[in-house]
Amino acid sequence: MRDSSEEFDESQLKQHTINSIDDVVSTVNSMRELCASLAGDSAQPSAHRATVAARVAYGYPEARPDRTDCFDEDVRRQCRRIINEIYNGKAKSSGPVVYLISTDNPEFVKIRFTTCLEQRLKSLRTASHVDPTIHLTIEGTHSMERELHARFEAVCYNREWFRLTDEIKAFIASKG
Repeated sequence: MRDSSEEFDESQLKQHTINSIDDVVSTVNSMRELCASLAGDSAQPSAHRATVAARVAYGYPEARPDRTDCFDEDVRRQCRRIINEIYNGKAKSSGPVVYLISTDNPEFVKIRFTTCLEQRLKSLRTASHVDPTIHLTIEGTHSMERELHARFEAVCYNREWFRLTDEIKAFIASKG
């Protein structure tokens, strides 16, 4: 038994959360079984009897099919996805930033906005054989990205790519 003052580490907390999902699904299944047993009482409302009669008339079984198979698995999968997002970096996100990076050609710098730099870098690493070089990150918004694009418009190469000029290097040095 765990002392109440002892803190969980993140992996234990994540596993505890996933186990809680299974507990909830188990409770839902128990409630379904209880409702099914109550529905089997002779005191069924006439609307329910009419529904069962219609089901049988169309060739379906009298008993309602079990709905737990795909529904419960989908709920588990969605909950696990959310938990993984929480514990695998989303909670540690840098937040909205404007970043300046170079990839395989150090003569150019990319100026972009993102709400999660870690995720953006991960996708850049997947898309390229070269690790990006981060020159600068600044807390910012889309409007800051547009301001920087306008400021360095004279050296714009292609949309968000700019020649890494002395002016941009000085900007990086002043903010870094």
